[in-house]
Amino acid sequence: MMFGVMALPLLLATGRRIARRDGETGFGTLLEELRAQKKCPLPGWLARPRELAAAVERWLPILPPRRYGRCLRRALLLSELWARCGLEPKLHLGFRADSPVLDGHAWLTACTADGAVLRVSDAQGSAPAFEL
Repeated sequence: MMFGVMALPLLLATGRRIARRDGETGFGTLLEELRAQKKCPLPGWLARPRELAAAVERWLPILPPRRYGRCLRRALLLSELWARCGLEPKLHLGFRADSPVLDGHAWLTACTADGAVLRVSDAQGSAPAFEL
């Protein structure tokens, strides 16, 4: 819990940066810019991908950018944060196969140095359509 409180200023700054760039550029370019933040690594005490994912999940209701749904907002925030932890996050976009309406979903995966796969916001029955 303490980590999440200490990480909140970083999460808010990341969300504001994404919100400012939103609409100025295409989605692919935005994602590239978020991943390019790996050039600005986080200090060791913040470079904890699992704890950052938990902090994003906890604070997601108040984090910008608000125009996106929860899953895409979570994935965009963690794309930058995990890149700054030295990971190479992959954004997955898919659609729920069992839904009568087009129901999109976004989730993120990354491999750690020890080969563990991190995943946030699992596919929830969604069939992957794109990996970015």
